Amino acid sequence: MGNWVDQTVTLCDQSFSISECTKKDIVLRSNKLGVDMSGMQVIRLGDDFVASPSDNAEYCKRYTQGERFILCVGTLEIRKNQVALLHAYRILSQRHPSLLPKLVLVGRKGWIDSEVAFQVANDRDLNGLVDVITDASDIELSWLYSNCLFTLFPALYEGWGLPIAESLWHGKPCISSNSSSMVEIAPELTIFASPYSVENWADQIEALLFEPGKLAEQTEKVIREYVPTEWRDTAATIKDMILKSVQSE
Repeated sequence: MGNWVDQTVTLCDQSFSISECTKKDIVLRSNKLGVDMSGMQVIRLGDDFVASPSDNAEYCKRYTQGERFILCVGTLEIRKNQVALLHAYRILSQRHPSLLPKLVLVGRKGWIDSEVAFQVANDRDLNGLVDVITDASDIELSWLYSNCLFTLFPALYEGWGLPIAESLWHGKPCISSNSSSMVEIAPELTIFASPYSVENWADQIEALLFEPGKLAEQTEKVIREYVPTEWRDTAATIKDMILKSVQSE
């Protein structure tokens, strides 16, 4: 990845970044090559789904309407840090036996996934409490977003963190890592936890689940205050920036 960035920055006439964090990282790396990338323009990704289903249960055969679950979306790999959620759920299962909703992990298997599925299948504290879904369609994923209690995104590092924005777009609170670009998406509406502290994740999840009124209050706040970005707006922004650059030459 580093070599690709190094080669690309020397060739591009115009550049875009999906977050201030990503821009900062590329500028710092490019400076070492003697390339000035400070003019890179930051754009915001869209968070809407092309096809958004209703709440009809036919869109998801795995769960019944009204079933309580928490959702985590992201490729199953070490950088996405789902293993932290497994450890947090082990802690919570001891604090609140038989009271936890199901934790649903959705994502394709990626690079070094810490054998998440194996842990779930073979740990008595997790078996039956955590589901791993690797083949969800976009429509099913939208159903899962729409019907979950809230979402979790414990990644170690992100260029943006699209599942956070998608969660908020669906009106669902998100507990996210407090690192890299993830703090940029909607800092006033996102609940943060350290990706390096399992206890921090356990405490934040516990608060949303068991503090009276907290989840309802946070959900209402997200629905009331989140300003979504549509993908067509992202495309229009890129188009306008390119045209403005061409016209100024």
